[in-house]
Amino acid sequence: MNTLGVYIHVPFCASKCGYCSFHSAPAGKAEMQQYTEKIQQAIAVSPYEYSGADTVYFGGGTPSLLAPQQIIKCLEAVKQRYPLTNDCEVTMEANPASITAEKLDVLRNGGVNRLSIGIQSLDDAQLKILGRRHNAAQACEAIIQAKQAGFNNISADLMLGLPGQTKEHIKRFAEVLADLGVDHISSYILKIEEGTPFERMNIAQQCPDEDECADIYLETVELLEKYGFKQYEISNFAKNGNISRHNTRYWKCMDYLGIGPSAHSFVKGERFYFPADNAAFMSAEDVWNVICSDGTGGDWEEYCMLALRLTEGIDLCEAKQKYPEAEWQRFINKTGIYIKNGYMQMQDNRLSFTPNGFLVSNDILASLLL
Repeated sequence: MNTLGVYIHVPFCASKCGYCSFHSAPAGKAEMQQYTEKIQQAIAVSPYEYSGADTVYFGGGTPSLLAPQQIIKCLEAVKQRYPLTNDCEVTMEANPASITAEKLDVLRNGGVNRLSIGIQSLDDAQLKILGRRHNAAQACEAIIQAKQAGFNNISADLMLGLPGQTKEHIKRFAEVLADLGVDHISSYILKIEEGTPFERMNIAQQCPDEDECADIYLETVELLEKYGFKQYEISNFAKNGNISRHNTRYWKCMDYLGIGPSAHSFVKGERFYFPADNAAFMSAEDVWNVICSDGTGGDWEEYCMLALRLTEGIDLCEAKQKYPEAEWQRFINKTGIYIKNGYMQMQDNRLSFTPNGFLVSNDILASLLL
């Protein structure tokens, strides 16, 4: 079946977190209504032909700022253009400060079946430093309300490398979320992006150094495994096989269509994106005329870089068939030193990174693909 994943970007936030470099800004109710209507129009006239969609993802920004009916109308527009498969995964990112029991009931009944909740930490002091609008108690309450609304597929974000963060903070996060029934955790090391308030505030001086962050990452992998969260990607962990199917599309070079300012797409071998400009998107008579080409995608080097983000790594037999022109023997020969030093492993003709290897994967990939 010729299906795709659909990503809808919601470029609105109540306030900007100090570390965030994503495209988002505050907006009033009228602007949010106009925007969701524009998204529906864009979906209706999408020029890309597929038989349906098997994942839909509302990201941001803060999609939970929208009224539930606005999310549902956008989802209905997707259904009209790309009929959803019976097992379609429909994810919405949510901030604990902008979801309520009533909203969650409407969203679940309207077809959203997976939540990705931006918790980041269960330590109130760390949340304050990050500029989050919720506290630890609100984060836990949001999960409880989501479970009561019928959400059985819940992900939570955990940020690593925060000022004052210790192994005990990670342990408490894993223990509490496992007890609350969360079955997926996305865990990212804080990166101070250029141009963000954190860069101007020189927050990096308060954070653990590179070696300490490496230790925290490895401890996190171990702790999450202990609580049943099995690592399947460099930054993602799942219980009972509840991986993010939408994000897995990115890592496996499968087709996805992104809609909204700053949204990227990979469609039939071509990559393109919408400029990070709300006004240009809103004023376009046909938004598909303002997309920017990002070249072709899916060649063997990109395939290696993305597939090796996954703990399952690369099936070399399959890869050789898919990319017969690639210099596979040279590539494999160069992995020998990394396998010997414990950064990579080869099992049943499948090549993958170890947790230690993930920490330096960018450098290793640069060496392998030279």
